[in-house]
Amino acid sequence: MNEPPAFNVRAYPAFRMARNFRVYVDRDALYLIRMSGVFGNADAGPRHTLHPGKRAIGMLLRWWVEKSQSAQAHALDATGPRMMLDSHPHNRRVEPAEVVESRLRPPQLLGYGEHLAHWSLTVRDRRPLKFQIEDAESLKTALEHLPRLLGPALRVSVGWDDANGEPVRVAEPPPR
Repeated sequence: MNEPPAFNVRAYPAFRMARNFRVYVDRDALYLIRMSGVFGNADAGPRHTLHPGKRAIGMLLRWWVEKSQSAQAHALDATGPRMMLDSHPHNRRVEPAEVVESRLRPPQLLGYGEHLAHWSLTVRDRRPLKFQIEDAESLKTALEHLPRLLGPALRVSVGWDDANGEPVRVAEPPPR
């Protein structure tokens, strides 16, 4: 069976712990599946620091987060998003017709730690969902597959520069 493309995001609800999600972009819906754990790449501290102890601890934390998130992602991918919908109350299925607006933007200046992009998803009759994309593979997957499913509801103002290996701001299309 062909698994839908997926990427990792992190939500920061007000006055609550951060939540890691695996987003599956299926043919007919988005699946937001909660991943266990609260640590992400942003928790490892800045990548560029002069203090050798902080740099070593940051490298160790980033390695541990990457290893644990990839193991969780493989476990979720083996189960499939449809089977995981009832396993956690934060898991949800979002139909493209329910999406009022979705924006994929460059990193926010006052975001939560280092991240590559900010994704907001407004679903009909629900409060807006806000996520950070913290790794390059997730950003590339989101840029490739979200426009196909969400169509004109998605406004993209961030792109990926392969030459420099970093996100870049692109001209945002006018609102619909």
